[in-house]
Amino acid sequence: MRKNLLSSLILAMILALMFSSNVFSQQRSPRRQRLSPEQMKERISKNLEDIDKALDLTDEQKTQLEALFNQDLPREPASQSQSRSERMANFRASRQQRGRRGEEIQKILTPEQYKKYQNLQQNQRIDSRLDMLVKGLELTDEQKTKIRGILERNDEMMRELMSQSSDDRNERFSAMRTMREKTDKAIEDVLTESQAKKYRDMQEQQRSRMRRPRE
Repeated sequence: MRKNLLSSLILAMILALMFSSNVFSQQRSPRRQRLSPEQMKERISKNLEDIDKALDLTDEQKTQLEALFNQDLPREPASQSQSRSERMANFRASRQQRGRRGEEIQKILTPEQYKKYQNLQQNQRIDSRLDMLVKGLELTDEQKTKIRGILERNDEMMRELMSQSSDDRNERFSAMRTMREKTDKAIEDVLTESQAKKYRDMQEQQRSRMRRPRE
C-alpha cells in the first residue's frame, strides 16, 4: 500500500512537470502571482466542497481534512533571491510533506472514498492541463476531445508504469521520458503546424526556466 502511495505521488509530480505552466510561459509576465493566505484559504474551502460533494464526507472527516489542507498555508513569504540549491531543497521538503499528506488522507477516508478521491484528482489534473492548452493554443472542440483522450491514456499508462517499474530511478525516469515524448508527439499530430510550433516553443521555454539557476 505504501509503495502504491509513493508511486501515485511521484506520478502526480511528473505529470505536473510535464504539462503545468507551459501555457503561462507565452505570457509577458515571467511568473504567476503568488496567492495570498486569504486566496489560499478560499481555494482550500472550494477544494473541500468538491471532495465532500464527490465523497459524501462525514462532519468528522471534513474537520480532519480541513486541518490537513490548512497545513499548506504559507508560514512566511518565500525569498525572491533563492539559489537553485535552496529551491531544490524546498522542493524536496514540499514533496515529502505531500507524501505524508497523502498517507494521512488515506487514513481519514474509507477505501471506497479513497478510490473515488484518486479518480477525482486524476480528472482535475487532466482538466487543468487541458484548460491551459485550450487557452494557449486556441484548440477547436474536435482537438480538445482528441487531446483529452491522449491525456487520459497517458495518465493510465503512467500509473501502470509506476506500478510495474523497477526500483532503479534512472530506468524509471528514462521510461517516463520516453512516454512523455510519445505523448507530446501524439498531441502535436492533432495540432496544426502553427499550433505545434507554439506548443514546442512553450515547452522549451519551460525547460529553460527550470534549468536556469538564480543568482
